[in-house]
Amino acid sequence: MERRKPSPEEMKENFVSWRKKRDETPVEKIEADTEHRMLETLDLTIDDFRGKRILDLGSGPSALERTLRNHGIDSVVSLERHPEAISRLPEVKGKVAGKSQEIPLRDDSIDLAISFGSAPTGQKKESEALKTFNEMNRILAPGGEARIFPPRLRFISDNNKRLMEIYSMKKEDITQQILEERYNLEREVEQESLAYAKERGYNIELIEKIVDDHERSRGRRFASYWILKKSLLESIPQQ
Repeated sequence: MERRKPSPEEMKENFVSWRKKRDETPVEKIEADTEHRMLETLDLTIDDFRGKRILDLGSGPSALERTLRNHGIDSVVSLERHPEAISRLPEVKGKVAGKSQEIPLRDDSIDLAISFGSAPTGQKKESEALKTFNEMNRILAPGGEARIFPPRLRFISDNNKRLMEIYSMKKEDITQQILEERYNLEREVEQESLAYAKERGYNIELIEKIVDDHERSRGRRFASYWILKKSLLESIPQQ
């Protein structure tokens, strides 16, 4: 029997609940999770940030900036569109309010951009994701790159009916078989998203990382990500 799709009101309620839980999480825990989960997923070490101009896109409470500043790295811009996330940590120096579709930075001004669970992959509308791709391409310096996780475009994922059904299931209803099905469906969406980006001229590469059976049995998804490098503007679709 198919589980019904959550209503827009239920989805909004779930999102608000998630945001509240995130905002109540102690800053120290966020920083620890950032250093171990984000950097491990993106195959980065603290030293990879040294000497670079850094953008954390969709930074939330600026955990990456705080982590890097603890290691003496202060060339970080934390871009966040939600004022409540920015105001939570007034001592963060690199915070900037703004949208990913209109990044308030100069051309060629960033050496390393990080997007972890943010835009463009989390955007519902294709037009918004394309604007974000274009903006990331614009602000990246020659030789710079952006690392983006997860490597799946939401407007493509949302069109996968079975994947959406699995996402809406309660935790106690998810069997090992369903976990494997979700895993395979996400990989399909990953490949479709990569093809979509490449067809539109973006200089993008998929770094594929498969988690072991033990991690998969615990419900962890694979930890692949994208590396986006600067493309010629003439090859990029304008929206």
